[in-house]
This record gives sequence, structure tokens and C-alpha cells, in this order.
Amino acid sequence: EHVDRKHGDSGSWKPLERDIFKHKHMKEKKSPFLVIEEHTGFISNNPELNRGFVKNEIFDSTNLHKMGFSTTGNKLKSQYDNDSDAKAVFDKIVHLVKEEEITTRKNRGKIIELLGNSILDKKKEGNDFRDFSLKIQPTRAGTRKTRITRGKEHTLFGSKLSLESGSVNNIYSDLLRLYKQKGNGYSQDLHMIIRMGIRLLCELAFGDQWDRKVRDEFDSAKRELSEDEKTTLSSQGVEQSNIIQLLQSGAHAYTSSGNIEQTIAISLIIGKLLEIEHGRNQ
Repeated sequence: EHVDRKHGDSGSWKPLERDIFKHKHMKEKKSPFLVIEEHTGFISNNPELNRGFVKNEIFDSTNLHKMGFSTTGNKLKSQYDNDSDAKAVFDKIVHLVKEEEITTRKNRGKIIELLGNSILDKKKEGNDFRDFSLKIQPTRAGTRKTRITRGKEHTLFGSKLSLESGSVNNIYSDLLRLYKQKGNGYSQDLHMIIRMGIRLLCELAFGDQWDRKVRDEFDSAKRELSEDEKTTLSSQGVEQSNIIQLLQSGAHAYTSSGNIEQTIAISLIIGKLLEIEHGRNQ
């Protein structure tokens, strides 16, 4: 309760992170917002959706039912015959929020009208619901028509860091050793432990305001990366706008924390910040 109150009062958690915490550590029932994320990944892949008014005024139970969805029993169910019609609803919501066609000041409470009959008329009437689950991979804005260029394979934190002796260096070294042991008798869930470890390392290295530090210094640290490393960040959807969310979600063994490629991309930025703050020559 103390942790929840602290983050709630400071505003350091967004709605999704707080819902994750409340469910996993305070045993509260999953919110419709959290159920949607579990079954689609739309919120973590579109940070613009991770806002209070989207959770409370668009993805609330009443509007979800009008849109043809249900989150009863922690399952996402839809009244659409196929997944593409159901996905079209979420795609349109993403568009409306990103383009600010619906905000707390504009068209507030009019999500059903904005979605329009061309989308909503495809849902069935009555109580005929079917399970709907559609994990969306991290994407960039817009539709790509050219092949995505991926950077070369990088190791955790990029090049070997030379840090001042102490707890920060110890945790960094332990994580690196753990990463090098992947596949050596360890399960795939080892990736989750590494992602959680990076979050712990951030708190240890940058203090109580670690999230502000990472976000504020993201661009300057990124400029220090090689072009290959920058490409890796881009291909894994790691940006200033979502890196805190990725670290927060991963720290609770949730959503994409098992994606080792994304974890490595995150670690490249964190590694550079560690060099700047705790490098031996600093």
C-alpha cells in the first residue's frame, strides 16, 4: 500500500503499470485495461493509449460492451466473426487517440460515435462472444513498405563497461555473467530475471528519481551509440517515450519481459548512462 500510494501520488506510474502492480502485489481483480493488454499488447505497443482517460472512458466495461467486447473472467471476448474485424476497432482507437481526435477536451465521451457504423456494424448482436487474443509485435508509426533493417547482434549492455567499484559494478557484472549463461541449463524465463535486474540496476545507479534520469538523458545517451546500436533500438521499438514503461512492465515479469532482443536494446541505453554516471574515468 505504501509503494502504491507513493507512485500514485508522484505520478511516476502510468495506468497500466499501476494496474499490473495492484493485481500482482495487492491481489486486486484485473481491470479491463489490463485484460486488454494481456490479450492484445495494444497498450504497451502504443504508449499514447496508456492514459487515464483512455482507461476510464474508452476501455471501461460499458464502452467495451458497446464496441462488442467483454473482459469477463479475465478473458477478452469479442462479438466479431473474425479477428481482423475485432482488431480494426483497436486500430481505429489508436488512430483517434494518436491524432487527438478524442481527448479530455475534444469529443470526450464520444468514442462510439467516432468509431462509426462501418466498423461497429460488423459485430453480432446478443450474447454471442468468442475468445479474442492478438499479440501485436512492437511497431513504428505508419505502415512500412520496405524491409526493416536490423542491426548486428549485440551483447547485453553493448561493449564491456568500465565502472567504478561498488554495488553498481557488482550488479552489472552479475547480470552480464548471467546473460552469458543463457541456454546453459537455464529456462527461457531467465530473460525475465535479466530484465528485472536492469530495472534494479537503474534504481541503484540513479536513485529514487531513476525514471526521470533515464528519460531526460535518453537522447544524449543515444547520440553516443553506434549506428548499429541505434538501429537495434529502432527495430525493437525502444524510444524515450516508452523506455520507462518497458522497464516498469518488465520488472513485474509481465508483457514483453521475455523478449531478449528488446531487453538487449534497452540495456544499450542503460549501459551508456552507466558509463556517463559511474564510469571510472568520470
